[in-house]
Amino acid sequence: MRATTFDGLAIDAEIIEADGRPWVKLVARASAPEHEAAALALNNHAAAWAYGLSEQDARALAPPLASLVPGAD
Repeated sequence: MRATTFDGLAIDAEIIEADGRPWVKLVARASAPEHEAAALALNNHAAAWAYGLSEQDARALAPPLASLVPGAD
């Protein structure tokens, strides 16, 4: 999932599996060269953080392909 700030910085939510449960990490990405310093600063601050999700929340953010496309197992 991606959100873009008013000035064009992209924030991606990456769902990862660890310790038998889903977690989300936020990663900033520069969409233009002038955003590289801001993305790096945010990533340095947030790199050590991950947010635990319930299975229900993880499925809501990233539903299995089979639930979106019939017959896609």
